[in-house]
Amino acid sequence: MFRLFTCRQFATPARFDPAEIARKKSRNRKLYLLGGLSIAVGTFQYKFNECISVVGNPSGVLEPNKLFYARMIFGRLRSKIIGSIMDKDVSVSMREPLYRFYSKMTGVNLDEIRYPIDSFRSMQDFFTRPLKKDCRPIETTNPLCLVSPADSEVICFGDASELDDRLPQVKGTTYSLKGFLGSDPFRHMDTKDKSKSRAVLKYIVLYLCPGDYHRFHSPTNFHMTNAKHFSGEVLSVNKLSLKILNDVFTVNERVVLSGTWSQGQMHYAAVAAHGVGNIKMSFENKLKTNDVRTVPVYCGGDIRTRTFDESFNFGDEIGMFKLGSTIVMIFESSPDMQWTVKEGDKVKVGQIILKTP
Repeated sequence: MFRLFTCRQFATPARFDPAEIARKKSRNRKLYLLGGLSIAVGTFQYKFNECISVVGNPSGVLEPNKLFYARMIFGRLRSKIIGSIMDKDVSVSMREPLYRFYSKMTGVNLDEIRYPIDSFRSMQDFFTRPLKKDCRPIETTNPLCLVSPADSEVICFGDASELDDRLPQVKGTTYSLKGFLGSDPFRHMDTKDKSKSRAVLKYIVLYLCPGDYHRFHSPTNFHMTNAKHFSGEVLSVNKLSLKILNDVFTVNERVVLSGTWSQGQMHYAAVAAHGVGNIKMSFENKLKTNDVRTVPVYCGGDIRTRTFDESFNFGDEIGMFKLGSTIVMIFESSPDMQWTVKEGDKVKVGQIILKTP
């Protein structure tokens, strides 16, 4: 006992040990940094929720906290940077090996491309490559049928209900129909004409994979009367992301083309995704998407609307995505029309997806 007491008396106190002092300072710096970061993130999160609440939550966002953290990962500025990198010129000597490597990794069919692959100036040009003529034959021109507007995967489809404003993204997550279109489509359904009194509102979601052909086309004889541009986020739209977070479609940047087809109203939406800096329309060269300075519509930004008198026939090109994304179609139809696809199917432009019995 006496020996232990004397050792403790004459030992150097830990608080005077230079190594221990340095460790404590380092630990304190980390704690202060972590604390400051937590306070900053918490403050921004609170203000983000407050912003959505103050403007009245026009997009019907269910999970603003999850959305806040998704924005931190898939920010608009990061997407714009990715788009800028993809738009950089590739040296002629590097084009063929680079594009062939990408094609091998993503399943691009090089035999379908209209031009030699070394003629594409950048990765983005290769991404929006045109195909050979008649490479995507239209299986029908029956005005009572719909064909696929894009090379894509069928994510979900079905009938919308007037009693429920929510539509499924995938099984388990949803988004607001009114928030997505910026209006209530049920209010415009024609019930005066007895032949349309039993019309239903159908929807289908088509996801374009990285290796797919990234131009999109008209699924029918479609007369467009207006186009709405919703500025927004560029969150990922792959199936895993859609399963985790509600309302991806209503907060993401999109262009909604509205008009009519043989059975009533038609809403055709091109939805942006992470890395998709630009959505280009064949009939409009003034459209500017992914502008980081604009206020997203779900946070109170304005919906930019333009009127048109434009008609598209089966298979006519409507636009292109600069990287992969999603097409959503919401339209009137007679209830006896039959889907020819199922969830998970891969479809090509011109392939029948909905037909009369």
